[in-house]
Amino acid sequence: MKAPTTKNTRSRGTAGSGTRTLLYIEDNRANIRLMEEIVALVTGMTIISARNVKAGLQLAEARHPDIVICDINLPDADGYEALQRLRTMEATRKTPVLALSANALPKDVEKAAKAGFDAYLIKPINVEQTVATIRNAVGDVPGNVIDFEERRSNGA
Repeated sequence: MKAPTTKNTRSRGTAGSGTRTLLYIEDNRANIRLMEEIVALVTGMTIISARNVKAGLQLAEARHPDIVICDINLPDADGYEALQRLRTMEATRKTPVLALSANALPKDVEKAAKAGFDAYLIKPINVEQTVATIRNAVGDVPGNVIDFEERRSNGA
């Protein structure tokens, strides 16, 4: 089993504000790297990751993340089992948990909603939508992420 990883994201003017932690449970390294880049766009957010459900639950218990994003298809259990177990843990009982999957049919999204996921993200990942969903899930106020429209108009 690969050890969970932790990565601090860039911080832009978060002095005086607490750092939030996002736990990403995902077995694909490229997807983990992409999510690290996405989370780097959220001011004051740190990402930790685990490559399977068992390691993710251990990290959740130890680190009490502010939000969890969980792939639906994982090697040791599926995201539904992960959600069920996160909801029974004191550390994550009320933590927003977002599903992430390439399964994009309405029945898949509905199944995740009925299971209790707080949101459903679809692969391939839409960066703007993912940042907005993360912000919404943790209750961030507008202005705490890079403004994509502003970056485009400035040629970034």
